[in-house]
Amino acid sequence: MKLRCGAEYSRAQTDEVTPFQILRKAGIPAQPAATNDFIKRRESVAGALPKLIDGAPGLIVHSQCSVLRKAMAGGYALKRVQVSGAAKYRDMPDKNDYSHVAESLQYLLVGGGEARLLVKRENHGSRPELALME
Repeated sequence: MKLRCGAEYSRAQTDEVTPFQILRKAGIPAQPAATNDFIKRRESVAGALPKLIDGAPGLIVHSQCSVLRKAMAGGYALKRVQVSGAAKYRDMPDKNDYSHVAESLQYLLVGGGEARLLVKRENHGSRPELALME
């Protein structure tokens, strides 16, 4: 089943059905994530990767999730901008075969509360402060 990207409740141009209606019809409960902010989504994944829970990895990607594994191995990346001098990259990842599945993981972790756990360090101290979502 393919879902279009767009606003949280946007309807497909062909049949007026939202992605959430498609998921509910398939028996998959879903709701919009609390934020669409790319940095919070990216950092939710980056923060979950090194976590250990009772000595075991906090995030495990099943071996059959081949597209997600390829996305995480470099398929989902910032696009390089052709300029002379030092390498420069766009602020947002390249939309390609891996972007939808990688961003799905981001939204899953944001919805699971990982974005609330992001840590922000102030320059004047070493103690972290929680960065709360808006």
